[in-house]
Amino acid sequence: MIVSQNPDDGWASGPPVREKEGQGADRLLLRMRRPVDAAKLPPAVARLAGMPIRLLNSAGERCQAKLGAFLLRGRAISDGVETTDDSDSWEMSAHLLVAKVEGDRHACAGATWARAAELPVPVFTPAEAPSKEIRKVALAAFRALPQSGNIQKYFDVWYRREHPDAPKPPRWFAYEKPGPWVRVLRSGSKGPTLVSVSERINEGGCDTGVSGAVWALWALQGDAAHPQLVLRNAPDEGMTLLPTAIADPDGDGHVELLFDNSSDYNAQNATGQPDFIERGIVRLLDGLYLDIAGPTTPILICPC
Repeated sequence: MIVSQNPDDGWASGPPVREKEGQGADRLLLRMRRPVDAAKLPPAVARLAGMPIRLLNSAGERCQAKLGAFLLRGRAISDGVETTDDSDSWEMSAHLLVAKVEGDRHACAGATWARAAELPVPVFTPAEAPSKEIRKVALAAFRALPQSGNIQKYFDVWYRREHPDAPKPPRWFAYEKPGPWVRVLRSGSKGPTLVSVSERINEGGCDTGVSGAVWALWALQGDAAHPQLVLRNAPDEGMTLLPTAIADPDGDGHVELLFDNSSDYNAQNATGQPDFIERGIVRLLDGLYLDIAGPTTPILICPC
């Protein structure tokens, strides 16, 4: 479990060590670890050892467990070209203070976030696929966004160059199957129903291709036969995000979004890759869903 996203290297009691590379989807995940001297931790952090916790995912509670030993964790996505020895790999990684979880591995499998066991379990509502009518209205609203229109202009130029004999270019967000990721998030009778649409495109080379990404979130109003959408975030041309559930974990009466796979191309690193958050939460800020939080994992692979 992540305890701190901003640890101090001074908490370590030894050098970083690279762990064995993963398999399958994790084969490019670089994982480093450093032992921690518990005496060097801030008292408020050190006291967390042994704390009872609940492990949850977007569907709710998975298991109960407790926090074990601390260690410093370094994480990055890399094909190995940019990394050399363990010290260099550590410097290029995102650093986290984590605690081992002591619990039933089978029961806890699939958990994505944790919460103190003394706190109540919030009600989760997983994201669901939209009806045909809601999908139609959502894609029309997505198409009408200025940010979507700007990407369409670049896509049209690229498409006509690559397919000179083809008819009119398609919509950029419908170029690849299965198309945009559309989900409905319902928060109950007293809360809003939200509709999320997210898509990105990356076709051609870095110099002559077309790339862009848009995530838009609307509040759904009206009835089932006449749905209406009111924008609830600030879309741009460089970010995607996939909400998986809606909940109110802090109990303030305002729902938050749990998400997977946020990529922000407005904040590219030295290799030209976006800020990447595997899992996180989106909170309201000044009435809009703008506060996106979660641990970033740097991508150290050249995109070209």
